[in-house]
Amino acid sequence: LQMVNAKVVVVAEKNSIAKALFEHITWGVSEKQVFNSEYQFVKNYKCQLNNTTLFNKYVENNGHYNVNIDLTITAVAGHVTSFDIENAKTTYKWSQEKSDHLKLLTEAPIENKFSANDNDKHLGEKIAKNIYNLCRDADHLIICTDCDREGEYIGWEVFMSANFGCNFKKTLDCSVLNKPIGGSTKFNRGNTWRMKFSHLERNHMIDAVRNPGKLNENIINAVRCRSEIDLRSGTSFTRLLTNYYRNVSNIVENDANSKGSFVVSYGPCQFPTLGFVVDRYDRIQAFSAEMYWSIFIQLDIFSTKLKWDRNRLFDRYVVAQIYENLYQKESEYVRIKNLDSKSVLKFKPYPLTTVDLQKDCSKYFKISAKRSLNAAEYLYQQSFISYPRTETNKFAANFDFKKILDQLQENGKFKSISRTKLQPGSNNFSIPRSGQRDDGAHPPIHPIISMSDDKFNSLTHDQKQVYEYIVRRFLASCSKDAVGEQTSLTVRWGVNQNDPMSLKNGELFHVSFLKVSHKNWLEYMPFCHWGATSRKVQDEIEASKELLSRMRVGDFLKMKETGMTEGKTAPPKPLTETELITLMDKNGIGTDATIADHIEKIKTRKYVVKDNKECLVPTNLGISLVHGFQDIGLDDSITKPFFRGDFESYLVDICDGKAHREVITHQVIQRYVKYYRKTSDNLTKLGAAYSRSRS
Repeated sequence: LQMVNAKVVVVAEKNSIAKALFEHITWGVSEKQVFNSEYQFVKNYKCQLNNTTLFNKYVENNGHYNVNIDLTITAVAGHVTSFDIENAKTTYKWSQEKSDHLKLLTEAPIENKFSANDNDKHLGEKIAKNIYNLCRDADHLIICTDCDREGEYIGWEVFMSANFGCNFKKTLDCSVLNKPIGGSTKFNRGNTWRMKFSHLERNHMIDAVRNPGKLNENIINAVRCRSEIDLRSGTSFTRLLTNYYRNVSNIVENDANSKGSFVVSYGPCQFPTLGFVVDRYDRIQAFSAEMYWSIFIQLDIFSTKLKWDRNRLFDRYVVAQIYENLYQKESEYVRIKNLDSKSVLKFKPYPLTTVDLQKDCSKYFKISAKRSLNAAEYLYQQSFISYPRTETNKFAANFDFKKILDQLQENGKFKSISRTKLQPGSNNFSIPRSGQRDDGAHPPIHPIISMSDDKFNSLTHDQKQVYEYIVRRFLASCSKDAVGEQTSLTVRWGVNQNDPMSLKNGELFHVSFLKVSHKNWLEYMPFCHWGATSRKVQDEIEASKELLSRMRVGDFLKMKETGMTEGKTAPPKPLTETELITLMDKNGIGTDATIADHIEKIKTRKYVVKDNKECLVPTNLGISLVHGFQDIGLDDSITKPFFRGDFESYLVDICDGKAHREVITHQVIQRYVKYYRKTSDNLTKLGAAYSRSRS
């Protein structure tokens, strides 16, 4: 049989992924080559694969099962290009009038610029040229970028680079995908493939190579829509706000050395994020403490005080009257109204999502969302965990738990904490709970391979904490729910012992005891607490349980002490980062992958700062922005989540093919034009709000 030959180029999103994929595909191949590209951090990996079936779905080989593949694997370094306003520094100057900045929203042409960074101003151009040169005579292009929206768009940039090199910047639609091959079009939908994977384990990635997909035009258009609207709204409102605030007296935020370096930057996700922080601040400032009163009793059988069923009342006279009426009955006894003992469960956590990872690392380890994601990204690139940006909180029915549990229990740093031998079919194992979320692209975050002590010790503090948390969370999700024994006692004070039939008199008091009988998943997550926390309390619960077991409803118990207490209502606490992440997630502000960036931006722009308790507190500038837009009448669209939440739902419609990018872009821009004009006409209200914030 005649052998079929083909040249294949694979492009990953990062060089580390390209290297890992190359090592997996060429396992056992002796002759391999590595060449430098023009960009120092991207390599070109090459080899010849003879008589292979790995690429059969790509190559039509007339029934032959084996082909020869000339393989090259390379990478990009994130986005190849970025959007910018054309002639932003000449035609659309900062010093122009407010009406001119409105043109940034409506008519300023957008250009697709090659990306750059601090290491290389020509980064994007070098990447595009490298891809183009490698693909000159290639038969197939395989795009191996991350499987999220941004990864899909980067995949489109790779596709355009392969066709046009450095000459595709003006072409911003996906029509090339559907053009016949010929002339400058070397790749179209027929010979361009999309490889989808969730982690870098060898078998998983080999399977991803064997089963390719295609680029999704709808997702690409959704990213374009978001990028254009964010660029136009950001540049126009930033210039409007900055030019105004530079003339406001006593501006002290941002440590500006001069008015010319002072910038008030607008972001359509950052402002609602700021709005959450200021809203909590406003509630604290508006809070007025109120006195309240309550009644307690203590029995002579244990020291725990019983709580009043009414909890507390805000009228001292009424509470005093109730207490006096009870006390005057001169009864030292209360009667048992209800006594109940039952088994209760504390459910194990759902499989891990990106949002939960950020929330828990902030809550338990004081690691910011940004730092936790950075650590997770490194662990992913080193093949230790699955893809760390996912909304899915349930595992697939065919997920291989045994393979991962064997790794964790028999090798590596954390074999000691998995010594209970969690295995499918064992008494300790339980299939993880299934949540309601599935992004259709990635499984929940989970460990992939074990880590040696030496490797673990070489990690940074954040990376150690994040890896250990992911391992523990996975083990916990594979364990059983925690089991406790809860005993509840309700008594009535005010029943005459000589007249036990008067059951409706008096007041009810209650107490509840919880003893954890089987910790199960809690063994793996010691930072999660349930039940009594001290040995003294545990001993008292055990002793009380024995006493209560001999009692029955209707029995009388002697009181040791009674009394009235007073207190004050407390204000809400400043917002923690964990709470802010929860609010953003529930209100659709940002995505699981961008929430951390939005929080970081409002901190770097000094709209908020962290206090000594790691809580988020708005600065005078941050307060004035939110209050100023409230006074203008745009708080529901600028600093509240509603408008951005609507926009995010529009993007989902584009991804699902239910809406067109051009239509959504036009509709949203028109809303921004209305908001811009209203802001422009009422800018002095922002200055007044700033003055109030400093007074």
